[in-house]
Amino acid sequence: MIAADNNSQSAQNTHQPTENYFDLEMETSSIDSKLLQLSLAEIDIVRVEVTKLEFRQSSSDKIYSYFVLILLVMIQISSQWQNFLISTTYYFQPKGAQVGDPKYNIRDSIPNFTDAKYGLLTGPVFYFFLGTCMLFAGAIANQYNRRLVLGAASICWATSSLGTAITHTFLLLCTFRMMLGIFESFSAPTSYSLIADYFPPE
Repeated sequence: MIAADNNSQSAQNTHQPTENYFDLEMETSSIDSKLLQLSLAEIDIVRVEVTKLEFRQSSSDKIYSYFVLILLVMIQISSQWQNFLISTTYYFQPKGAQVGDPKYNIRDSIPNFTDAKYGLLTGPVFYFFLGTCMLFAGAIANQYNRRLVLGAASICWATSSLGTAITHTFLLLCTFRMMLGIFESFSAPTSYSLIADYFPPE
């Protein structure tokens, strides 16, 4: 009986170090995970500080950065203005002008230009191509020179607006509105990327 009791006590003693070992291992792993999280946070802080140091600019560089920002704002205004220009030309009627004069109103210069067709131009024809091409415009802006991409797109959408003004058929008008949506899709991605290039993260 005494030998059996001694054996049971020794068995319990042999199990206790094993349990303590697993408890210690779990505590160690939790501490390591906390240290890992802390180190990742510290790495992010260091990364931000290094980025700030890289963005240290002289006064002339800051002036140029704000000049670029003002230029981008003007480009965005031009983009939105040319987008909604068709609404002005559709409803415009100057004082003293004869009703139905095609010189002032695009509705009268294009045959059978109804409100339904106008809604098609201002809605799906434009925004479908704008939204679809914007998915690819961001990737193109990251791979090529953003200034050249934005400059070329601005010239192309201005040309599309000019084509909208001189066309006299609904099919060509749809084509120019589609082109306007495609080229204006480059406006936002390239502008945001250029702002990130010229201004620090904060």
